[in-house]
Amino acid sequence: MGFGLKHICIISAVSTGVIAGVAIASRNDYSAEKMWNKTKKNAAQMTKRATNIINPKKNNNSEVEKSINESLMAAKIVDVTLEDSEIIVANGNVNTENITEESAEKYETITLPSINQIYQTQDISSNLFFINSDLDNTKLRKNLEILLNTYRVLSGRLIKNKKTDLYEVSLNNKGVFFSIVKYDGKMVDILPNVKENGLSPDYSNLFGQDYSISQYINLSLPILQIRISHFNDNKTCIGVRYPTIIADITSISKFIEDWSVLYRGEEIQKTTVFNFNWISQSIKESHNSDLPTTYQPLAFNKIKSIKWFKLAFQMFYEWIIGGGFQTKNFFISDNQLEELRNQVIADAKFANEKQTPVQSPTSDTASPIDSSNIDWISPKDVLIAHIWKKISVLPRKIAFSNRVFKCSNLREYVDNIDNVFGNMNIYAVTPLTYITLLSPLYYLSKKIHTSIVNLSIQLDNLLQWISSQENSDLPLIGTPAILFGKQSDLLVDDLDVDRSNIRFNTSENEKEGEVVWIYKEFKPSIPNCLSIVRTSELSNDIPKGYYIYLTLSRLDMNAFINQGGL
Repeated sequence: MGFGLKHICIISAVSTGVIAGVAIASRNDYSAEKMWNKTKKNAAQMTKRATNIINPKKNNNSEVEKSINESLMAAKIVDVTLEDSEIIVANGNVNTENITEESAEKYETITLPSINQIYQTQDISSNLFFINSDLDNTKLRKNLEILLNTYRVLSGRLIKNKKTDLYEVSLNNKGVFFSIVKYDGKMVDILPNVKENGLSPDYSNLFGQDYSISQYINLSLPILQIRISHFNDNKTCIGVRYPTIIADITSISKFIEDWSVLYRGEEIQKTTVFNFNWISQSIKESHNSDLPTTYQPLAFNKIKSIKWFKLAFQMFYEWIIGGGFQTKNFFISDNQLEELRNQVIADAKFANEKQTPVQSPTSDTASPIDSSNIDWISPKDVLIAHIWKKISVLPRKIAFSNRVFKCSNLREYVDNIDNVFGNMNIYAVTPLTYITLLSPLYYLSKKIHTSIVNLSIQLDNLLQWISSQENSDLPLIGTPAILFGKQSDLLVDDLDVDRSNIRFNTSENEKEGEVVWIYKEFKPSIPNCLSIVRTSELSNDIPKGYYIYLTLSRLDMNAFINQGGL
């Protein structure tokens, strides 16, 4: 099966690190071409300087040349040509059927929930939707203007209330940033391949400019950046970038789906997931004397920011001595993963027989080990635990080694949600709450690799920290950064909304698009990244399995490869 018109591939990334790529803004702001050329020049100079530092003059020329080539490959960028850019606002044709004067006034400014106010959630998400047809730019613009009437949050601006020091969204319809670029090549040229330990291309040119949360506020930047990339083989990529305190992959996928519905000339039948009641704060009365009179679910009181400047200094030090960061991809087939799963189940059952009863983090009661329930572990669970095991045993060369990464969504959030996105091959959905994830992750750490048994102890500590709400720093623990995730208030899985497909093709005879997407997340201020993509749907010419894209410092990557990789 070739790369037919019925396929879509989504790549997602969450990042706060500075990415060497194209900095494109509205032509009303500054020269895109100047910024673009300057960024690429600085990226090349930085990689050369880093390479020279780690390769003393005593090295022979061939070794130095090899290191320079390797560093430049790690920073290889998918080059595109800017064709157009503009700010697009809602066209004003708002459906006022359910909007009253009172509600319009009430939602002029929305205060984000407390869980969104924490510094650790302020990362930026980037998603790529690869679509196997050539989309019309004019039609996309027109339908986007209509769609923004429904998704008014995305057309607003992020602000910070000076009195309350809380993040808010102003529903001022200042618009989203929309740009069009051209890639001189075929789409398949930049998609994943099976080359073991191959360096990954940099997709940053397909997203948009990488801003920090403070820049979104101080410069009044568009919350949503959209980039349309066209390929020589008549295929299109829609790239979006947005702050994750506003949206997540679920709500953005709904946004893209509704866009495709309008593009096909149909009407949006269901209510958008951007319901103001979900994004605004939910206040409840407290019957607990230890809590304030009113509180928000999962409200974190008196939280201090972690001293990130010290961690940033260590990262800079590691960059200088280690030659920066590399992204490499690894492949594990379905057969290999099934063998690993069977071994894990056997090991876990053996370990369960030797374990003492599990002590609940919220109770004094010890529960017996249920070794008969281990068979529920899915290959995805095993893959997450296996990757975490391999990363966790890397030698720590410096203090505060930035070896924390996000890998979201355990088995139940995949297997128990039927067709959330329709005919997509869903691997991950979105980061969820501390509470909903701690329990399964705690359980998983008890039942899988013994090398991560300490994870359960760290989870106990984190649970105690959450429960006590003490005036102390969030513990920087060596667990997957999923613990630093948040519950998106826009993720409501039990709603009757139509997320059955993202399909721009108008032919009713075409099957719904099969979608595979890479889910990338960076822990704030930390460039380490884990991405997992199910690529078997793209072609029958390659083995069925998973690609694991891993970003580590050069030192860590070398150690990881030397110990055998995955």
